[in-house]
Amino acid sequence: MVEICQRAVDAGGSDEYLLRSLSWAHRQLNQTAESWEIAQRNWRINPSIWSLINYIEAARDHGEYAEAVKAAIHLRDNKRYWGNLAKVCEDVIESVSAHTYEISWRIVSRTGKEDVRLVPIPQQDGNVQNRVSVNVRGAMSWSIETTREGVKYVKATVLPSSETWVTATVTMRPYSWRPLLSKVTSAKAPDELAGYLGKSDYYGQRDVIDPTAPLAKKLADELKGATYAQTAENVINYITKNIPWRDIPQNGSLTSEGCLQLKMGSCTPRTFAAVAILRAAGIPARAIRGHSGIAPNIIHPGPHTIPEFFLPGLGWVDSDFGRPVWTPRTNFLRMYIRVGTDQILGDAMDPTKDCFVKHLGSSL
Repeated sequence: MVEICQRAVDAGGSDEYLLRSLSWAHRQLNQTAESWEIAQRNWRINPSIWSLINYIEAARDHGEYAEAVKAAIHLRDNKRYWGNLAKVCEDVIESVSAHTYEISWRIVSRTGKEDVRLVPIPQQDGNVQNRVSVNVRGAMSWSIETTREGVKYVKATVLPSSETWVTATVTMRPYSWRPLLSKVTSAKAPDELAGYLGKSDYYGQRDVIDPTAPLAKKLADELKGATYAQTAENVINYITKNIPWRDIPQNGSLTSEGCLQLKMGSCTPRTFAAVAILRAAGIPARAIRGHSGIAPNIIHPGPHTIPEFFLPGLGWVDSDFGRPVWTPRTNFLRMYIRVGTDQILGDAMDPTKDCFVKHLGSSL
């Protein structure tokens, strides 16, 4: 696609659709610098709603968020030109908007007596989740603690006679890993991450993630790319295309190898499968648990699990299935490591019953 469009441009072609197609094709290949350069040219030569949409998307994916936001404001302020593209315009504006939420969890005693609860809180990652603050009311005492893996949580002493509420304010903003992929090196993973390369148990279930199992090893060999980043992208795309999401009775007990054999599963076994393949390929990986469906019109989110992997030179990167690999979700609240080397937190609450979301505002 890039070659075809480039030949047409080299021959003198400069119409809006051609340049937009060339910009889009570069983005599909993670060539965000080229995509951004062409999008800027297209907007200068062919100012239109479509070229402005392309400009916003290319700027966003290249990490030029200030430019993307400025262009989105211009698009928002010129609704009279949207015509039948209203939904497309709204979606692209939303894609560069940051949202701030107040998220509250109702915590009760499990014993009918004075009880100590360990409550995961949103993790400040500096990428998607920012400006995280936490408050607790109704507890006899509380403190913010950190697990050995770096996960922050509230340790609260709750009384049977009163409800305890843990409330967090967090800003979720768009982010892209694509512009940073050039920083990925071929260096060996740090020794302290060795625990994310082997097998993992989960609350009595043995080898829930097993990178030494036959299918995990076979797929790791088949999906290995020229770089760690390419391998990770291949693994996430493989799960998306070959192991569809299914709500089946086995989901609660499916291991990574079981999911690969069955070729279906919910978010958790699919994540276990991806983590096992990544580990078999020499990439440290783990499962991140949190709340999905965080959005302005949502009151109760749902539980969700996604894979996270470590790339030398870049650090921990989270991704999910069925979406661009290097664009992390802005509607998923990252809470804690579900299967790693530290299992102190477990599943502390059911977000569909005990969690309440309030939208405080957006940047656009």
